[in-house]
Amino acid sequence: MGNKLDIADANMFVLKNEQHGYRELIVSYKTMYINTFNCMVIDLTDKLIIFRHESFQLWESQVRGFLTSKSHDFVILSREGICIIGLGSDDARKYKD
Repeated sequence: MGNKLDIADANMFVLKNEQHGYRELIVSYKTMYINTFNCMVIDLTDKLIIFRHESFQLWESQVRGFLTSKSHDFVILSREGICIIGLGSDDARKYKD
């Protein structure tokens, strides 16, 4: 059975750290009709959603999401600007443009 929710600009990343003992799946996509961009972090060990981000995004506008390799931040690039979601293990970081 299909569903009527169209998605686009989907991305999937696997984040794993053997030292801290975690494996996570990061999934992002934008949805039609409700005009949102969603990012979810799923714990692959427990199969639970441990983080969810939802923001406004027009279906007609392009958006890209990617995971940085060093700091494990998820960066969302759109016409409106840049959104950075800190998924790494550090409590706080300063960003400099």
